[in-house]
Amino acid sequence: QYWRSMAAGLQQQGDLEAAVDYLILLASQVDRDAFGSDDSDSVMVAIEDTLRVDRDRWMRVLFEQILETASEEVRKGIDAKVQVHLDDVLTSQSLSRLSQFVEHFGSHKTHIAARAELVDLLLKRGEPLLAERHLLQLQRADDPSTAACATTRLASLFIEFAKYEEAVTCIDQLADRWGDVMVSSLQEGWLEQSLEGISGAEVAAELRQHPAMRPWLETDRSWYDGKCE
Repeated sequence: QYWRSMAAGLQQQGDLEAAVDYLILLASQVDRDAFGSDDSDSVMVAIEDTLRVDRDRWMRVLFEQILETASEEVRKGIDAKVQVHLDDVLTSQSLSRLSQFVEHFGSHKTHIAARAELVDLLLKRGEPLLAERHLLQLQRADDPSTAACATTRLASLFIEFAKYEEAVTCIDQLADRWGDVMVSSLQEGWLEQSLEGISGAEVAAELRQHPAMRPWLETDRSWYDGKCE
């Protein structure tokens, strides 16, 4: 409660870097399971006597408000603080801490590195659906290279788990939307070596050669002409 009050109070006073310090302290204190807790009291924040909101959502919104109002100089200080926090989280190799970082600081540019690592950890833990959710977030990134890389990883994931229709969609997106974009891995070993350092169109061509994809790519997926009944 004290750290929440300090973060909110300092934000209102305009001391944004100090407010972020307390948000990071609060984020470091949070040590619940990444997939939620049955103890609702532990994840709710009282805003008023009759109003309670999810703690993670409260932290995320406050951080977004801080970023929106920070000057360029203050933003540099905030960036440095968040990066130090992320480095600590990455060193821990903790699934719950990475999940919490993305939840709390997902509006910060460092979320890309955090999500990339989180995807790997989730796949190692046998959670492909959760990994897919974070890949879809990365696919919506403003940076075309990040979006193309995430789409490449998604296509490979769909092929691995025999979700061939979804893989076809990703392959088409690579060819049509990011055909001229160079695909660079978000971190070492994130993509197959044959899919790195080439254009989206070349990645699409490479994936189309996968034996499991050929029957799906040869299928006529065009709409029938005329009236549908």
